[in-house]
Amino acid sequence: MKGRKILAGIFIFSGILCASGDLLGSGRRDPGVQEREKVRGRRAGDRYKSGDFSDRYWDRIDEELELTDEQRRELETRRDSLRKRRLEIRKSSAGIMKKLREELDSEDPDPSRIEALIEEAGENYKETLRARVESLESFRDILTDGQWERARKMRMRRRDK
Repeated sequence: MKGRKILAGIFIFSGILCASGDLLGSGRRDPGVQEREKVRGRRAGDRYKSGDFSDRYWDRIDEELELTDEQRRELETRRDSLRKRRLEIRKSSAGIMKKLREELDSEDPDPSRIEALIEEAGENYKETLRARVESLESFRDILTDGQWERARKMRMRRRDK
């Protein structure tokens, strides 16, 4: 019975990790970005680095919200610091998952150790969500009320796709 609970916990945790990748963005670049950047006269990634969303999405935000140069610089600065934090969390999650796999692959898995690793992974996931919320709050602080309302509508349209 304990073994089933442990396996169920692992299954649920794996689902959470997969979902967190969707929530936070995978950091994959749109292959069309390079072509659009050539047309605009700059190299792909000059203005934005990969991170929360695709460069295409950030270009769209820039255009639709009509960001000032100062807002753009502040966004990039905050995104860079938040990206570093999320990277640390991801590395920690990878370490936890490695320990969990090793424990499960051992000849005599320790249920209490497995449970502790699942708890640790849950705390890491909470930290991931906190970083996401802080990212949104930070974004909101930079924008005017009108820009925030347009950004909110953009997020809702993106979520509905």
